[in-house]
Amino acid sequence: MSTELIGNCGYTVGERGYFERINKAFGLSEVINFSVGYDYYNGIKNFCDKLSSIISEVYSDVRNNAKIMSFLDERDREETINIVEGLNEVCKMWARSCSDADRAKSILSLSASETRLKSGYKKNEIEKTARKVIRGSYSGVSSSEKIRLLEKAISSSVIRAANGNAEKLAYLLDIEQGKGDNFLFDVLF
Repeated sequence: MSTELIGNCGYTVGERGYFERINKAFGLSEVINFSVGYDYYNGIKNFCDKLSSIISEVYSDVRNNAKIMSFLDERDREETINIVEGLNEVCKMWARSCSDADRAKSILSLSASETRLKSGYKKNEIEKTARKVIRGSYSGVSSSEKIRLLEKAISSSVIRAANGNAEKLAYLLDIEQGKGDNFLFDVLF
């Protein structure tokens, strides 16, 4: 009679093959890379490091696009917050909390200073004016020149940006609407 305990998977309980078979049966080997079939601690620790890298990647992406975050669909932002929170909770279980998670959530929830509009005007006013920049009928001003003129008006003034050209000045005044260069900044970015 054998003194070994044979598991349902056909391997001796506690041996490497036993854990490798269980990992495969439950899909763990597809998600976590185990150096040894039963090295769960290091396997999960490494997995959490990868989750932390995903959070950092999300943070980098939202940070680089913070100025337009308020224009993105709220549901998409909330879903991303939930995913980041979930990933971070898994990491916390293994003392691998990612500091980028809170920063990403701050940007996604629009509470970070980088996400605030400079002008204080309502988002729908800014969007309406941005559409005017894109679709407006200023035949004497090309699409690329519209953007360049706005950038120049932000850094200097509407008058300087127009450089004596009446059509360019009319375009800039129509876009600026007397609301200042912070409004133009919000429209452009």
